[in-house]
Amino acid sequence: MDVKHYFIIGDDGKEYGPYSVHELREFVGQGRLNQESQIKEDDMLGEWQPLGDIVPDATPEDFEDLKKTLSDSPHRLQIGTAFGEAWDSFTSNYLLILGALIVYFVILGGVSGIPAVGSIIQALIQGALTGGLFILMLNMLRNEPAKIGDMFEGFRRAFGPLCVLSVIQSVVSFILIIPGLILFLVGVVPKLENLGGAPEDEVFSIWISAFVNPLTIGGFVAMIIPSSIFFGLFYWTIPLVADKGFGVIQSISLSFKVAFRNFFRLILFYVVVIIISIIAMIPVGLGLIVAFPLIFLAMANCYEQMFCLKYNE
Repeated sequence: MDVKHYFIIGDDGKEYGPYSVHELREFVGQGRLNQESQIKEDDMLGEWQPLGDIVPDATPEDFEDLKKTLSDSPHRLQIGTAFGEAWDSFTSNYLLILGALIVYFVILGGVSGIPAVGSIIQALIQGALTGGLFILMLNMLRNEPAKIGDMFEGFRRAFGPLCVLSVIQSVVSFILIIPGLILFLVGVVPKLENLGGAPEDEVFSIWISAFVNPLTIGGFVAMIIPSSIFFGLFYWTIPLVADKGFGVIQSISLSFKVAFRNFFRLILFYVVVIIISIIAMIPVGLGLIVAFPLIFLAMANCYEQMFCLKYNE
């Protein structure tokens, strides 16, 4: 993988490096570098230039400037590009992304299994863990150094905001399914009450009638559609905080605005994801060890396309 590195001039006038873009971002965040800091590429031939000119994405992005750029951008999500670039990163980093996803799901699954408080703990840490997973995948897609420890960067960079976003997502998603759940139960419960004392040859037909009547089907649809729409519009708040360091309100507003503009393309993307997942499950589910890493990387590329200057300038 071709990873660019750079030399820098320190405050003492001495030359240091080489450093990756990831490390330059760290230095900017720590106040050790700014847009005018002098750097050059690690080819020993390049001229010294301001950091903001040669590596603009290493400096913090201004929210209002990015919002205006994205609002004016004609670019729309390209599904083929998402999976194509995801495949390139997937083939170069297969074991790393697979291992990261295993760690991700093991942690969330293990935490959720804790009696009484598991779901609460999961809601508190899921945002930071998802943010870290995005950081890892974005490093892969950007051809920057990536390691398993990047998964926990969300805890270090923005645990508070990511925790708030995770709780908001859990609470709102639960509220949105309540009307559909009530409708579902109204359709199912009265039918199942007839099971008591019913002849054995009628039990199967009672079960069928319970789950295919209009109230039950309508309730199921009412649970799925609103929460799915909210998830599709809200999901990008996590990487916006983890990757760009924006605030909670800023990330929510930008996520909804840009994702809504790409709404039908996102629906098509999720349809493709479902098809890939179904196909991957055919050989006893073994295909999922390929499909899941590819899908997650494709989602990270969707974020890149919708919210990063590389595609929108």
